[in-house]
Amino acid sequence: MLPVQAAALPQIKTVKKPQNKPVNRVTRTPVKKPESPSPQRRTDSPSIYQLLSTAYQAYQGNRILDARHYYQQVLTRQPRNRDALLGLAAVAVRQGYNDEAQSLYRRQLELDPKDGTAQTGLLNLLSTGDSGANESLIKQMLRKHGETAYLRFALGNAYAAQLRWEEAQRSYFRAYSAAPQNANYLFNLAVSLDHLHQDRMALQYYQWAIDMAAGQVAKFDIEAARQRIRILSASVSAGQP
Repeated sequence: MLPVQAAALPQIKTVKKPQNKPVNRVTRTPVKKPESPSPQRRTDSPSIYQLLSTAYQAYQGNRILDARHYYQQVLTRQPRNRDALLGLAAVAVRQGYNDEAQSLYRRQLELDPKDGTAQTGLLNLLSTGDSGANESLIKQMLRKHGETAYLRFALGNAYAAQLRWEEAQRSYFRAYSAAPQNANYLFNLAVSLDHLHQDRMALQYYQWAIDMAAGQVAKFDIEAARQRIRILSASVSAGQP
């Protein structure tokens, strides 16, 4: 802090005495020197942003205990903080504490039933290799948390695993309708249409999926999609169904 500059004291002036007129001597009261403000007490408590940033860096660096410590500090101060809830859930999964992770994901879903990240995390923990059981679980989550694009997409995947392509196509289309910019939803919708021999529509959705994949994290093989487009294009050009 810069020092406070002291105010200069005014000079005491003497008025000359005119002839034949009485004059009172005028003086001014000195101005009191202002006191320097006491320095503000600094706080050593880090901000929520700093704690979250430090926790994430620790998680990325595989310093799991440190990440847990910082995420818990955030939750102590802000029990509804989304980043801390999801971050601590990810830490719990890494440590093998699946019950704790499920509890944290459920806490976030109580705050925001349509949180796709929390839905994904919970589904990954609850899902099994049994596509029928996964179908039942996803439908249960749809009833409990409401309609979301991700759950519809997951349900489409459960149907696809059972080769129930008509139901898969309907579910993928609902996911796409809710999130039309998602390249992965477009691609799976194209695959379902392809299996149903709807070549023209499949061709269109494959192309849209590739176009949307630019700048996104595409979970499908773009080159394989291009190859399928070439095959379908030849089929459509030849007048085949």
